[in-house]
Amino acid sequence: MDTQEVARYLQHKVPRAQDIKIIRNQRISGGVSRQTWLVNAEWVEDGARAERGFVFRRMHPGGASCPTPLWNEFMCHKILGDNNILPIAKGLWFEHEYVRWFDGCEFYVREQLDGNAVIPGLHDQGNEDLRISVAKDFAENVAKFHMADWKKLGFADFLPEPVDDEDCFTQHIERWLGFWRKLHYMPFPTMTEALTWLKANKPKKVGRICLLKGDIGIGNEVYKDGKIQGMSDWELCSIGDPAKDWDWALRRGVGALWEPRKILDYYEQLSGIHISEENLRYARVQNAFELLVIIHPPGRNVIIGKDLNCYFPFFAISGQHGNQKVMANAAGFYPNL
Repeated sequence: MDTQEVARYLQHKVPRAQDIKIIRNQRISGGVSRQTWLVNAEWVEDGARAERGFVFRRMHPGGASCPTPLWNEFMCHKILGDNNILPIAKGLWFEHEYVRWFDGCEFYVREQLDGNAVIPGLHDQGNEDLRISVAKDFAENVAKFHMADWKKLGFADFLPEPVDDEDCFTQHIERWLGFWRKLHYMPFPTMTEALTWLKANKPKKVGRICLLKGDIGIGNEVYKDGKIQGMSDWELCSIGDPAKDWDWALRRGVGALWEPRKILDYYEQLSGIHISEENLRYARVQNAFELLVIIHPPGRNVIIGKDLNCYFPFFAISGQHGNQKVMANAAGFYPNL
């Protein structure tokens, strides 16, 4: 983002600020669903010097990779932050008016938290107590938003609402199949087989119909001193089976911290929500299906020359391979995977 444009934008949002200086305007590397920029600014307000950090989340110039609305992600930060449900960066502003200053890309702004995605020494030998502590802290925070009254908080105003347990799965299939039909650019027989499997093997029950984060785990949250300071980037938020979040979490580093069943038992003690092995197995195929849908737009945008981000081809190729294997295994093509 252009530094002068960022300063001009902040002047509009903080009209009493004078002499705004942008100290940092840095894009975080990686991340395919959206762009994430860290912005630190200082200014004079009412005669005193002020300094503040912001996170700008914006669409890629070639279009979104993740097909879900950016508004949904902003509203998670806004609602959960304003209601102090869990540690999270509060959503500040969602912008349509000022996109002309930022290549026409839709964006929102949230607080910048003090912390890091990396926990020093987490996997060092002899640090078992730290790993268990981090796993418990993670489970405690997941329980907070899984137990939240999502209907009362207003999440059903912008997220599809399942009518019953089975509809958690039916609705998910139809929603992501709709995205797939719009976004795919080449045949994928594995997707057809996976859809057949997902429709035929839907679990009958869920532990609770919950607000879900999606894409959750170590490396995707903000930590300080081994504790979560903020659960970030809710682009895959939905309402459904909590096993979906736990499949993400266990495969994204949490399962390496402590025995997975012990983590889930601890979470159940806190929340009263049981996560069954059947639902976890189903969730793995659900999440693989979602990821393959998300992987498609970056690859397509490189092929047609719309967005030549060098990370996109790597993500498209490696992600397609891994997630097709998961779905092929479910369909019975790789029984030993």
